[in-house]
Amino acid sequence: MVEMNFKYLFVPIFYFFISEPIFSQDGNQTNTTEKNTPILFAEMIIGWAGGSASGPTIGTTINYQKERDLFSVRYINQIDFSFDIVPIGFVPFPVLSEELRLNEFSALYGRRNYKEGRSFSYSAGISFNHASYRASEGNIDFKQNETFFGFPFELNLKWFKAKRKRFRAYYGIIPIGKPTSFGRSVGFKFYGNFGKLTYIGFGINYGFGWHKRY
Repeated sequence: MVEMNFKYLFVPIFYFFISEPIFSQDGNQTNTTEKNTPILFAEMIIGWAGGSASGPTIGTTINYQKERDLFSVRYINQIDFSFDIVPIGFVPFPVLSEELRLNEFSALYGRRNYKEGRSFSYSAGISFNHASYRASEGNIDFKQNETFFGFPFELNLKWFKAKRKRFRAYYGIIPIGKPTSFGRSVGFKFYGNFGKLTYIGFGINYGFGWHKRY
């Protein structure tokens, strides 16, 4: 219940960011729609982290930029696995067991610079974390749940289209509509969280949105 309530806090925060009018810094921009389009993009991360909570990572981030200030909300799901050998008859079989599952909900602030079709950003903030891990008492195994705060961070290096072009659907094959600043991005993320369960990871980003002023 605590976890779900914290997720809902992201809705008014994100609405506040995108509700303010945004104006282009480029005096040569004549397209009113493009000029007032915010720098707003979402991305998905797939990676691997090590530390107190180690294993594969999957997550998503929503980003809003004003001037050089970058505001982000982030969700990360971290899973730590172990392999057990279970005998079935006379044959041993490997079984994958979930040792720990960590759900992180973060709000971050940072700075972002872009040039042409690439950008670099760094951010840090605060997170609410919910961990579920396997514990034992005597010969009895059970799931232990815990919630705590942490201090997340991330560094991002991304590439996106340098000029306004028509958006291409179906794996970038079929062009749709008129030239637009909306497009895809791909890059790398170095991320982590310091707290009761500390981890540091590296992953690949893939996103959609408006990544700069055109």
